[in-house]
Amino acid sequence: MVDNSAELFPAQMLDEWKYLAIEAHQEGGRTRRFALNVGSDLSRDHHNAVQFLNETWPIFEGYRKALFYVRADSRYGARVCLDNEVTFKIRSRAGLYAARRWNAHHPHWVFTPDLHQWQDEIVRLAAVLSDLPGIRLRDDNVVDLYHTRDDGGELVFPDPTAAALHVFTQMIERFDAYLRDYKGPQQSIGFTSRFPY
Repeated sequence: MVDNSAELFPAQMLDEWKYLAIEAHQEGGRTRRFALNVGSDLSRDHHNAVQFLNETWPIFEGYRKALFYVRADSRYGARVCLDNEVTFKIRSRAGLYAARRWNAHHPHWVFTPDLHQWQDEIVRLAAVLSDLPGIRLRDDNVVDLYHTRDDGGELVFPDPTAAALHVFTQMIERFDAYLRDYKGPQQSIGFTSRFPY
């Protein structure tokens, strides 16, 4: 997923992630030394994370609906006007304009570290996406969804906005799967997520 959008995952950020991974490995492996924050209520946090996802889900549905009408390897009808709700939800998820800022006062804020990391990444991706052509405020909401399929069957978009939007919706879908299978934060020192961040 990281290779599919240079806009969402700039080289400087990937270098920093690599540095942190090497540092963690030298300390004894890919570990996350965290426990549930004092005062955290796991059931409330899970409920807040689900509500966060429910507010974000129309982006996924709107994108899939727009992509449904575009055939692979065909330029015909590839320039699609996204629904206003989709672009508004992306910008509001990023905390822009009239939306609530992403901080501890947000109604869907969670304190459970693993859930919070997912939310932070989705908000970060939305902030980057909200500055791209076709999605930013006062643009026409038109995105070129022309795509091909690689050898593995993955969609490849030449347009940076379309590629970033595809990665963003994949992240939403992965967070949905993570929440459905969520069994609480791992408390052991040797915790390694099966979902790479």
